[in-house]
Amino acid sequence: MNHLLNEEQKKNFHSYMQEMFEEFKVNNGWSLTEQMEEIYVTGIIDFCDSLIFANNQLTYDIATLRNEVEENLEKMSEEIDE
Repeated sequence: MNHLLNEEQKKNFHSYMQEMFEEFKVNNGWSLTEQMEEIYVTGIIDFCDSLIFANNQLTYDIATLRNEVEENLEKMSEEIDE
């Protein structure tokens, strides 16, 4: 299967999304609520969903990337709660 997104591009995307999530958390500091965090994560997932279009391989790659981003954001949220 020939992937349109290579591993480096995926890694860069993950890193960028993590940086933006960290910046969001820092900017909201003590006023950050669980609901705000959930809304932010939902927005990122919606963004990934919006990238999906007709090309089957690209759809697969973006859907996979979306799932990985969601898992990473969930892990980051769990780390905060600990």
